[in-house]
Amino acid sequence: MPPKDRESSPERKTPSPVRGREDMEIEAYTPPSTRTKRQIATGAQAGPNARTYRSRTGHSRAITERSSTTEEWAEEHEREAKLVISEGCIRRDVDKVLDLLRPRNEAVATHASRIAADIADQLDSLVLNSDEKGVEDILPWITPPSPHEAETTTTTTTTTTNKGKKKKKPEATEFEAERPMYPCIITLINLVAKKVQGSPTANRRNRKSSSLLPSRLICACEKADVKPKGSDGSTRIDVGLVEVSPDGTLAKVDKPPSYYELFAVIEAKCSVSGEDRAFEQLLVYTRQLYALQHDRRFAWGVIVCGSHVRVCLLGPNEVVFASKIMDVATKPGRKTFVEFLVNCSSCDTDQLGLDPTVTYLEDIECWKIECPTEDGEDGPSYVYSDEVIVAADHLFGRHTRCFLGSLDMPPKGSKLRHDVVVKDSWSYATDKRCDEVKSLRKIRDALSGRGDIDFEYPRLLHGGCAKLWTGATDGDGNPVSIADNTDYLYRDLPITTTTSNDGGNDGPAPVWPSREHRRIVMQPVGRSLRLVKSVPELIIVLRDAMRCHGAILS
Repeated sequence: MPPKDRESSPERKTPSPVRGREDMEIEAYTPPSTRTKRQIATGAQAGPNARTYRSRTGHSRAITERSSTTEEWAEEHEREAKLVISEGCIRRDVDKVLDLLRPRNEAVATHASRIAADIADQLDSLVLNSDEKGVEDILPWITPPSPHEAETTTTTTTTTTNKGKKKKKPEATEFEAERPMYPCIITLINLVAKKVQGSPTANRRNRKSSSLLPSRLICACEKADVKPKGSDGSTRIDVGLVEVSPDGTLAKVDKPPSYYELFAVIEAKCSVSGEDRAFEQLLVYTRQLYALQHDRRFAWGVIVCGSHVRVCLLGPNEVVFASKIMDVATKPGRKTFVEFLVNCSSCDTDQLGLDPTVTYLEDIECWKIECPTEDGEDGPSYVYSDEVIVAADHLFGRHTRCFLGSLDMPPKGSKLRHDVVVKDSWSYATDKRCDEVKSLRKIRDALSGRGDIDFEYPRLLHGGCAKLWTGATDGDGNPVSIADNTDYLYRDLPITTTTSNDGGNDGPAPVWPSREHRRIVMQPVGRSLRLVKSVPELIIVLRDAMRCHGAILS
């Protein structure tokens, strides 16, 4: 049977301070007496002359004066983003990108389309009449001259000093030109959220329409141009989108944005000439969503250039799919943008890029991870984890995450015992030579009788492809699961991802080889090499590793 949804409330929850070693914000040394519970839980203390940062593997390390600085990491991330664009990995004007957010249930999709059309008509009326408070904030954005006809320009003025000499005033910066756009974007998105919440069928007391109710509201954080909580640098996002419960008030949007909770980031530029720069910054911000949201499968993003809006899909493959332009200065463009927001409010959790098989349990402060069994007949196994030792802080690729956990649910208030390791990654589905699950199964079966090295090699407990429950049924009406892979993710896009990646076969190399979402549960749980205290101890570790590898090869 399909598992229950990730949360009873659709709001994104901020997990407790015990999130994992990757949960390290850049911060100066804090005396132990004044350190917070979150700092103590993550061990955020590097000494009086050092700061901490999140490494590629999610560990915190001390930054000394001669080691890598956060500025160097930021420069590296920007270089990577520029390389993505220069190598043509941004696919613009892709058909059906927005269709991936259309609710799967036909009745819900039809109802969402009707609500979007009504809101678009109301918005057009409000813009023409300006008879509602706050609508005037939207007008500068949705009624500007076309960016193709009037590029944003800056002028230089002169003033006269006391000595009679003329002095030039500095030209307006890019940021100063963008800043007036933020309240326009925020007001429009939150106005749509209020209209969705106030739609006739959004009343939860109407039992007849309960199946058509929105699952969430997509709102914009009122605080714009801020550094989100959890950021590993000094970068500031323009606007953040969050999920809010449709039952409550929209007070959550008053909170500063947090990378733990953001659904997507909006990057704004004042004209279409800044589109490439908008993509660059969006890529930099999105990698932090992966690093801090351990249930993030893929990500959405939005770029705004003048009145032109694009919605972007960022998945594990080395490509970004951008929708066709929605010009919010026109009625059709506004309607399409409203449909995007309404569909996000009504679609399933996995369509937003979240993993419904990974749930954070608030009461016991740990993750509940569904792991596929080998035969699948007895249903999935579950692992409970309160520590992440490897975070998926890359933009593309395998997005490997490693959790320490237990097969047994811990009692409330007790400490979780780490006896298994969960490895979660997006591996190439067509490269049979690198099937990690099969390799580990072969090693386990071959060495099962070797008691002398029983705790020296990775012993597979469970492993396979993660499954999604999407409402699909078999011929008898029973729910069936679907393999979580990029073929399913990109199923409606006009692309091909299933070309073989074996390398030895004839034919052209694939552009985007298919990836499969795999999850492995292993034992034993070893100690980090960082805990080695002496050279002899390190030699013993290496000897055991070499003996284990020798046994595997033989």
